[in-house]
Amino acid sequence: MELNADFLWFHLLIYVLVNMESRGVIERQEFYDYWKPILTGSEKASELDNFHRSYDESQAIWWYTKEAFIYMKLNDALRAQDVSKLLKYRFYIADLCSQLTKLYKKNGHVSLKSEYQLYRGQLMSTTELKQLANAGYVSFKSFLSASTARAVANQFISTSYTQATSGGTTGTDLEKIRFVISIERSLQDGKPFASIKDISIGGSKEKEILFMIGAIFKIEHPFKKDDDGITVVKLQLKTDNDPALTNLSEYLQKHISIYKKKYLTFEKISLHSLGHIMVDTGKWDSAQECFKKYLNESKDNLEKSAAYSGRKW
Repeated sequence: MELNADFLWFHLLIYVLVNMESRGVIERQEFYDYWKPILTGSEKASELDNFHRSYDESQAIWWYTKEAFIYMKLNDALRAQDVSKLLKYRFYIADLCSQLTKLYKKNGHVSLKSEYQLYRGQLMSTTELKQLANAGYVSFKSFLSASTARAVANQFISTSYTQATSGGTTGTDLEKIRFVISIERSLQDGKPFASIKDISIGGSKEKEILFMIGAIFKIEHPFKKDDDGITVVKLQLKTDNDPALTNLSEYLQKHISIYKKKYLTFEKISLHSLGHIMVDTGKWDSAQECFKKYLNESKDNLEKSAAYSGRKW
């Protein structure tokens, strides 16, 4: 698998966000303060208040399936690699990853005993589809939902296309895609995935399976178009142990080790650590935000001194 810099950077970013030291109630408050003016006056304002008041880490998946301002905007920020927004979601990303990992370890393939194929409906631009057709592997920069029911995926395609083409939009650049995802029961050490039908707000009718951010799939060629005009793209879930993904595993292990030695002076991944990574990758505005937050919140003079010495704006 050919690994470009953007792909590798994304996987490193997710590792840091998930393993970063919690900033406690500060993170929750920043999330609320960010969304409050955006949702004020809308029907979602009360849901935001409810989330802020009652959210518990054990409810991460339930909230993900319930509120669009969580799952849609979170995945938008992940795909855009918007560090500023991702910092506001950091506590929630960590909770969601943790709960999904626990489900995977608890029942993993048990939930898929008689299901070897999953289905996902999606719209893509013609350009995106061409890029996919020329690729050997694909990694989605978001949490990925699929279903054990083909009909659910088809309904999603139909609804999404109707919404996208309403209001006079022709939709000529939109392609209807149905991903058919194959999973080997013997698969080990892959990105966590699990059935969430017993947790999801949609219940068992959607038969939903949720995949961790950054899951990697091998693309089977050629693509075929069915009688409904839907392009069928077959994918096979892969793990870090796959020979073709050796470069990815080695890169992440190497760079995680480098950053630990270079920046984890206080044996923890913090805003200070992330700030330095932002500097190294040329994301100056994000680095500035990380360092400023760290300086404002740290009560340790030694840690503050280290942060001041690392500022490069």
